[in-house]
Amino acid sequence: MYPQEHFESTSRIFLKIGDVAFLHDSGQAWTILGSCVSICLFSDFKKFTSICHAQLPERLATATICYVNCPRTCESISKCVQEYRYVDKVVPHMISTFVKQGIPANSIQAAIIGGASVIENLTTGFSIGIKNIDTARKVLKQHNIPVIKEFVGGNKGIRISIDNKLRKIMVDELEIFSF
Repeated sequence: MYPQEHFESTSRIFLKIGDVAFLHDSGQAWTILGSCVSICLFSDFKKFTSICHAQLPERLATATICYVNCPRTCESISKCVQEYRYVDKVVPHMISTFVKQGIPANSIQAAIIGGASVIENLTTGFSIGIKNIDTARKVLKQHNIPVIKEFVGGNKGIRISIDNKLRKIMVDELEIFSF
């Protein structure tokens, strides 16, 4: 039920909101995004890759409960089980995991995918997807991680697959039709 952190070498995993995967060898992961974003980090240093499924740009300090079934408030514990659904929390975690694996931070590169305007406030025009993209760019810049590829924005959902062995990210737009 809770989001998970995966370390995979051979299987193909599906990421739910708040999940993060660390891939080595022939590990693969995939997810479906609308206004959410996936930040992919990779390094050729050890052929190590990471991908997350972040739903919201940042966790506010005033948040009361970060997950419906979480019995504690976010302020009362140092690590909330749902904190990886926030771009500003998951990216530093991903970077620190790379460093713990012996990968120099200056060898890490990033891709940002998703952030479509599928949900927006009709009165203000505010798009959570655009805010997710902006926050991802800001946090990666703060950590000196170059973004070498983006597939962001638009108004359609996408399916993203990442293959560590092939060193590829595949993106498919999802068509929406009426009947």
